[in-house]
Amino acid sequence: SGDTFSIPDFFPKAYWRKTSKGLRLNLGKEFRKLIDTKEIENIVFVKKTTSNWVVYQKQ
Repeated sequence: SGDTFSIPDFFPKAYWRKTSKGLRLNLGKEFRKLIDTKEIENIVFVKKTTSNWVVYQKQ
């Protein structure tokens, strides 16, 4: 459903960090690698509330 929270498998969980605003992606080497291979296109970031970011994987 639209309320499902998902971290795409190709993002190692180690690259995600909890902050006061929720989970955020650590923009490191892995992120640049994903941009280079265009895998980043498989996800979309949706701001669900003022305090939390929800990440969905495109179907």
